[in-house]
Amino acid sequence: MQALIRFQGKQHLVKSGQRLVVDRVDAEVGAKVSGIEVALTQEGETVRVGAPTVGDAIVTATVLEHQRGPKLRISTYQKRKRTRRVMGHRQEQTVLQIDTIS
Repeated sequence: MQALIRFQGKQHLVKSGQRLVVDRVDAEVGAKVSGIEVALTQEGETVRVGAPTVGDAIVTATVLEHQRGPKLRISTYQKRKRTRRVMGHRQEQTVLQIDTIS
């Protein structure tokens, strides 16, 4: 079974048992995550589309770990002023395990 979920303003196509990397969630490791909206479900040939959500569909997920994404290097340069600047950024992320789709 597959589901298209809306979580933190983004859409993800997930299956049961899949790991999903999302922006940082304020939850402890091992906690269950709720508040996941289901926009579409597919089981075999049966497809249910919500308007805007499928009312009785529930997706449960567990927080596996918190991590940081890859480092991004951002450089700026102003040609006549002879200034250069290099900045970095690492996004805070959470790894979720999709437990069940029902």
